[in-house]
Amino acid sequence: MRLAALLLSAAAVLAAPAALAQTAAAPPPLPPAAPWASPLAQDHPLVGSFWSTATGERLTPAQVVDRALDSRVVIVGERHDNPDHHALQAWLAEALVVGGRRPAVVYEMMETDDQPAIDAWRAAGPADAAGLGDALDWAKTGWPDWPLYAPMAGTALAHGLPILAGNLPQDTVRRLAREGLPALEAGLAADLALATEDAPVVRDGLADDVRRGHCDLMPEAMLAPMALVQRARDAMMARVVSRGLADPAADTALLITGNGHAREDRGVPLRLAALGIPPEQVLTVAPLEVEDGVVDPAAYVTGREGAAAAAFDIVWFSPRVDDVDHCAALRERMKNKKK
Repeated sequence: MRLAALLLSAAAVLAAPAALAQTAAAPPPLPPAAPWASPLAQDHPLVGSFWSTATGERLTPAQVVDRALDSRVVIVGERHDNPDHHALQAWLAEALVVGGRRPAVVYEMMETDDQPAIDAWRAAGPADAAGLGDALDWAKTGWPDWPLYAPMAGTALAHGLPILAGNLPQDTVRRLAREGLPALEAGLAADLALATEDAPVVRDGLADDVRRGHCDLMPEAMLAPMALVQRARDAMMARVVSRGLADPAADTALLITGNGHAREDRGVPLRLAALGIPPEQVLTVAPLEVEDGVVDPAAYVTGREGAAAAAFDIVWFSPRVDDVDHCAALRERMKNKKK
């Protein structure tokens, strides 16, 4: 039924007057497909496919769209520098709108103190989302180039949907790492539902994420403070998502974030539950890069990707950006620095 509604919506768009067609987008191709931007393993048999981690079954793009349309919150992860992952995000953003939903688009990559600049840019009546990067001084943020993130903002702009900055400001993050929760302004820890301590399995998992994310090179004493930072970032994104749901211009929320933040067991979904948005209302979709010779989707859930893959509702397989061992490169830089 949802697919039929999607097709009817697409037909209505195509039949609309020219003035309406300028603001209502045609449905995106199903599924996201070649030509792939990432160069490695493009011919891998899993590339371009969706899989349910709960059932181990392959899903059609239409089934993925149906599940997204039936969710209050859709969280789509990414490897930040993989362009194909951003294409998936853009596809889902457009599919939600074509299916009749009005998502508030929330970005991990934008900090909450960026919101006035976002609002000022919109108030100026931009024709498209290209200039938002300049308004946010994106080139200095350290994130991949703005054109990778612009399509989702473009969908929001074209349909009058909220664009929300979801992350903690960097100065808050630094204070939090040094001073802990007391560094947060009055009431913020409670507002983010951070006052209650996490279960040990969640704390240990966050610490392990920090350890692995820093190639086992971070001093042990820094693991707990950095895990707190991760927890607080997830909580802030959850709070902004909940604000997006309350916006009269929206009826759902789409969060653009890294795969780590999208995890159901200790990422944003866990923080959403603390704010009263239960897991059954949240859909998590994680794009994963394929590995040479690993053609069984279950291996990505139980193998090296491990709990990371199992912690999402749906995984989508893409080619790889590179085969660089970033930890080896970091160790080499640190060794050279000590000399």
